[in-house]
Amino acid sequence: EEYASDRVKAETEQFPEAVEASKINDRLYAIPQLGGVPAMGCQVWWVREDWRQKLNLPEPKNFNDILEICRAFANNDPDGNGQKDTYGMALQKDLFGSMGVIDGVAAAYGSMLEKQGMWIKDESGKIVYGGIQPETKTALKTLQDMYAEGLIDPEFGVKDSNKISEDIISGKVGVMCGPNWHGLHPINELVKKDPNAVFKAYPLFDEEGEAKKVAAYWPIWQYFGVSANCEHPEAIVKIMNLQKEICNKDSSQEVYEKYERKDDVEISKLCPVAIGSPTVDFQVYESIRDSIAANDGGSSIKPAFKIRYNNVMKYINNKDPECYGIWSQLGPEGSIGILHDYADRNAVVTTELRGVTTPVIKKYRPTLQKMELEAFSNIIRGASIDEFDKYTEDWHKLGGDRMTEEINSLYNK
Repeated sequence: EEYASDRVKAETEQFPEAVEASKINDRLYAIPQLGGVPAMGCQVWWVREDWRQKLNLPEPKNFNDILEICRAFANNDPDGNGQKDTYGMALQKDLFGSMGVIDGVAAAYGSMLEKQGMWIKDESGKIVYGGIQPETKTALKTLQDMYAEGLIDPEFGVKDSNKISEDIISGKVGVMCGPNWHGLHPINELVKKDPNAVFKAYPLFDEEGEAKKVAAYWPIWQYFGVSANCEHPEAIVKIMNLQKEICNKDSSQEVYEKYERKDDVEISKLCPVAIGSPTVDFQVYESIRDSIAANDGGSSIKPAFKIRYNNVMKYINNKDPECYGIWSQLGPEGSIGILHDYADRNAVVTTELRGVTTPVIKKYRPTLQKMELEAFSNIIRGASIDEFDKYTEDWHKLGGDRMTEEINSLYNK
C-alpha cells in the first residue's frame, strides 16, 4: 500500500483473488507472481481444418459435432493415402496435463477434471472433489464408447505427450484437446512439413453449444517473500515498480527492444521480482483483432505488441509457416480469443484449492491420483462403467473423506 506504484497496483487489481489467497488473517505474507488469469489455463479443441474442409464437414457448434468430426477423421481417409491409418482424437496415457487430455469430453457433461485435481463447490456450498462426481462417470462412458468405436488411438495407454507430438507431426491426428499454445508446439512442426495443414482452435462444447463450465487450475506457481530480518523489505516492491516502469505495453520501440526482446528472448524475465501482467495476452489479442478489423495497417498497435502483430499478418497474407503458431494463438480467430470469451461469460471454474496444499492432501493425493488414473484408463479401454462406483467408494475410504474434511476446514470459511 505504501510503496507500490500505480502501475503495479493496477496489475494486481487484474487478478485480486491471487492477492487474497496470499493472505493469512487479512495480512499479506507473500507477493504472488501473476502469470495469467485462470482462464489462461483452460483448454480448447484443436481441429485439423484442411481435413474437415476436404471431407465437407461443417464447423463444430456443439459436442456432437466434435464426435462426428472424430468419426469422419477415423473412417473416411482424410489424408487421402487409401489406408485406415488416422484417428479422431488424440489421448495420452496420463489423461490429464496439457497434450491429448480428456478435459474436452469432461466439459461436455459438466465434469470438472484437470491435472492437479479439481476441488469444486456443490449446491450446498461444500467443497467436493470433481473426479468422483456423477458427471465424471458420464464423461468416462462417452470416452469408453469412443474408444470402442475406434475414434481414439487404440495404443493411447502407452503414449505420452512426446508420442502424441510425433503423431500430430506425422499427420495421424485430426482432433486434440489442449492448451492455447498447441499451435506453437507441436502443430507448428506439422505446418512446416506441410504448409497446407491447418489446425484451428474451437471452444469446449457441451451437447447444446459452448460449454457452460470450463475447468481451470490455480495459476500461481511461485511467490516472492522477504526475510523478517531484512533491513529494507520495501526493496522487493521497488524492484517490482522498476520492472513495470521499464517493461510495459506502452514502452517506446527503443525501450522495448533494449529490455524486452533480444534475439526473441525476454530480458525482462531475468528481473529477480517480476509479478507479470495477468491480462496481457488478452490485451495483445484485442489489439491485433481490432487493428485487423479496422484495416489500419497496424498503426494502432503498441510497440510491445508489434512483433506479434507482424507475425500474424505474415501468416494471413503469405501463409508463412514460421508464423502459423502466433496466428493460431493471437489471430482474430485464435485460441486466446476463446479463452477471452470463457472469461467474459463467466464459464471458468477455478479449483477451490487456492493456496498451500494441506498436509492431509499432500499425504493421500499421490496414492489416490494413481488409483484414479488406473480406474479411468481401465474404464476407457472397456472395463465395466460400474468400476467408477468402486473407485469412488475406495477414494472415500483411502483418504478422500479426510482430504475433504480438511480442505473445507481451511478453505471454506
